[in-house]
Amino acid sequence: MKRCWFGVGLLVLLLVAGLLLTREMGIFHRDLGETMSRAAVLAGENRAAAQKLAVEVRDGWEQRRWLSAVLYDHAPMEQIEEYFALLHPGAETEDFQETCLRLAAQLKALWEGQQLTPENLF
Repeated sequence: MKRCWFGVGLLVLLLVAGLLLTREMGIFHRDLGETMSRAAVLAGENRAAAQKLAVEVRDGWEQRRWLSAVLYDHAPMEQIEEYFALLHPGAETEDFQETCLRLAAQLKALWEGQQLTPENLF
């Protein structure tokens, strides 16, 4: 009977760890998406400040990219990486604001895809 309780305890521990990790990473990606949306709005007025925000988002993404790669599907992550490449300071993007908006949408979609909702559960 002790083995059964050990197994149940391990499963509960994994469930709680998974829920907490999903919540933390969701908040992280949501915040990155919101910051990138602010950069898109700011791009029309002050491109230098918008690029600074974009660099901050890229740096934040780079810090947790490995954890995202472990937890999430790689297809949206590859799209996000492509958008970051377009926003690289050396690359002159024709439509900086549009790229920021697309990147923000991808980051928010990554967040929404991991939420514990009935749509995602079933």
